[in-house]
Amino acid sequence: MSLVLLCVYLQIGNAVINDETDLIGMSDYLGSHAIITDETAFAILKFCNFSPNVVTQSDICIDAAKDFGYNTEAVDIYNIYAPLCFDGNLTTNPKKTSWQNFDPCSDYYTSAYMNRQDVQEALHANVTKLDHDWEACRFVYKLES
Repeated sequence: MSLVLLCVYLQIGNAVINDETDLIGMSDYLGSHAIITDETAFAILKFCNFSPNVVTQSDICIDAAKDFGYNTEAVDIYNIYAPLCFDGNLTTNPKKTSWQNFDPCSDYYTSAYMNRQDVQEALHANVTKLDHDWEACRFVYKLES
């Protein structure tokens, strides 16, 4: 079984520069802040190979990645101290962007905007009419025999 992270970046937000160092750094940071357990951080750092050409991971790595996902599900990994969005219902007038008045639901506004047909037409996006909505990042799990 292999774990693949597919991300599409449209010149918004922080683009991933190097998956290998970003994922290692994130595991180390979240482990040192007790967001993930020391055991999970250790397993990721020791048993996962984030090199670009790797197609399969060890079972230990896959289990650690699942623990990582479970333990970071309710955390903004870009700001572990930020408030969380508990109501994903969109308003017609999202809050004005401000570092002083952070809106933890802003991802929902971005996602709704990027999935509007007029926006996709203007960006010449989704011309093949994909069967799923636009997402900032998507995890794809492939089973290998």
